[in-house]
Amino acid sequence: LYDLMVLIALSVALPMTFLSDWVVNLLYGEEYSQAGKVLMIHIWAGVFVALGTAQGKFWITNNLQKQKFLITLFCAILNVYLNLVFLVSFGIFGAALATLISYGLGSLVFPLLIKDARQMMLLTYKSFFIWRHIK
Repeated sequence: LYDLMVLIALSVALPMTFLSDWVVNLLYGEEYSQAGKVLMIHIWAGVFVALGTAQGKFWITNNLQKQKFLITLFCAILNVYLNLVFLVSFGIFGAALATLISYGLGSLVFPLLIKDARQMMLLTYKSFFIWRHIK
């Protein structure tokens, strides 16, 4: 499941990294040209959303919903803080960056603080090595 979710998310994120400006201009016109660069950053948060979906079954099965709630709450607070800091320096790109960072930490780093989640994190990290399935 982890491998599949990462594969699907990357199959969307990689092309959108290069096509985001074109897609935004096609759909919304030149007036929204800055949105393409925001999309290029923000689309990578989808990788972490996909991982969070796969990880969700683990949190429930192991009765760790309270721990996951605390991680999610902390990441939400972190996202607001990073928005306050990054918006001043980076404008609208800062908002996308704040989301990417908080989602990434919530999926890849903070679960390591939960002892019972460390085995699940091995599956999460392995899912990024997609080429291990190629023979």
